[in-house]
Amino acid sequence: MAYSKLKIDVIRIVAILLLLSLSLGIYNKGGASKEEVVEKLLVSVYDKNGKTHMWKVIPKKKKEELILKNREVMTFGDISTNEEWLAYADAIGTGPWELFVKNLKNQKVFQVTNDQAGEIDIEILSEKPLKICVSRVGLSSPIPRIWIFDVEKKKAQMVKPINSDMVFDEIKVIGSNHIFTVSYSSMDEKKMYEDNSSVDSIKHTFYIIDLKNQKYTKITELKAGSIGALGFVPKSNIITFSATNIYLNSTRKKGETGIYKLDLKSKVIVPILTESMLKKIKDTPVEEFASPIAGYLSNDGKKLWFIGIPKDAKRMMFGEGIEAYPSAVFEYDLREKKLRKIFEKKNTFITRMTVSYGK
Repeated sequence: MAYSKLKIDVIRIVAILLLLSLSLGIYNKGGASKEEVVEKLLVSVYDKNGKTHMWKVIPKKKKEELILKNREVMTFGDISTNEEWLAYADAIGTGPWELFVKNLKNQKVFQVTNDQAGEIDIEILSEKPLKICVSRVGLSSPIPRIWIFDVEKKKAQMVKPINSDMVFDEIKVIGSNHIFTVSYSSMDEKKMYEDNSSVDSIKHTFYIIDLKNQKYTKITELKAGSIGALGFVPKSNIITFSATNIYLNSTRKKGETGIYKLDLKSKVIVPILTESMLKKIKDTPVEEFASPIAGYLSNDGKKLWFIGIPKDAKRMMFGEGIEAYPSAVFEYDLREKKLRKIFEKKNTFITRMTVSYGK
């Protein structure tokens, strides 16, 4: 009997200790602050003198920082999550766009490529070692292809397409070894841009590519005139993108233009903000979307940042004969359905905007 009683008492003590440890664990977990995700917009603006300046804009902190200035061409790029590196496209003299890397801590610039090819999209794949994923086109490959550059080892590898007709304009890193991309047929594109063509949209296919074995996983496909500005909201299954003349409904007689999101699990695409939705917003400071259309969600999905043309903006001349409307970055509150301007540089228009999510 004494042994049985002792055994029961021991079991009770163990159970109490276990409950205490669990409750403390839950308390500590609840008390620990979640690591805040900070969204950084990389905005390239083109001024009246034909110069490009690149700004880092942090909407949540209401901060902006000039990180590249007085470039002779329209530059674009990507910032690493740790904010140490800027990978960007630039041209020297009359040469084509090449890939450059700038160390944002010591301001040193390195030229990565020198092969008469041009970058279309740039994404930093990893920071240590520094690897950069690009979509690029050149004399040896007139159709855009995806390349991986290992900056430290000075090596480059092309991601082989499923077929030679595949075009890759846009890429988005969604993991250390995975990218999301959109592809379409170069032949279809030629037909769309032929003189007097009645074609306003072509098939675009969404893929996830495993870079280790170069395996393509098809996510979905749709008809659109163009797709761009890919974004991936971290720790979610959401891809954002812009589209012109998109047909989400087979019964639609006319395509829609705007900013959309794709759920990678359900494969459902829904609009975030379209031209028709924008026109219905009351007391808006935005006339319309600027070109190219670009918009990105905040990490919590409550805000959308996009490029727009301000109300009452007048067309003006930029650089050597470029006529355009000045543009700015606007914030759309998806809950309150309100718009406000968050970034604008006088007498400039925005040529490119990308997003990165970091600390």
